[in-house]
Amino acid sequence: MVIKNSILFSILLFILTCQVINAKEYTIMTEEFPPFGYVKDGQLTGLSVEIVNAILKKLTYNQKILIRPWARAYRKTLSGPNQILFSMARNKERELLFKWVGPLVSDKVYFYKKRASTIQIKNMLDAKRVNRILLTREFPEYNYLHSLGFTNLNETVTPVQNFKMLMKDRGELVPMGGVGSS
Repeated sequence: MVIKNSILFSILLFILTCQVINAKEYTIMTEEFPPFGYVKDGQLTGLSVEIVNAILKKLTYNQKILIRPWARAYRKTLSGPNQILFSMARNKERELLFKWVGPLVSDKVYFYKKRASTIQIKNMLDAKRVNRILLTREFPEYNYLHSLGFTNLNETVTPVQNFKMLMKDRGELVPMGGVGSS
């Protein structure tokens, strides 16, 4: 699948340009999405979380990062001021909706399947033929595949849920980014 996403920090530019950061309350949100953000031993950690915490510390802004389901956090960020959401893929549809900082990491999206699967994906038509593709609601991959006429898409709440369902044979493919430089 030839989708190229840049995992970016959204809205943090707004914080960086404020003169009096502590004068405002912000809601800072991310989702459970390893390796960018996840809970380990009761603590929120991950690549993006560590960078955001370092920025907040440098700004002497002591605000807790909240973990929210992606679709809920995304809608809340769209609905009003003082909402910060990270990590988010930057794409054409979202470009004018947010103030962006980044890119932090670039990734390419691939179809993942169970190791024992005999499915061969050489092109998008092959992917259209599988029974069920598991995707997280409001992720760019979902919107992209839907725009291409895919009718075999099954929405989930989190990326982790996609892989749990895949392992229980409740879907055949999961499109997901592979972290690296591009």
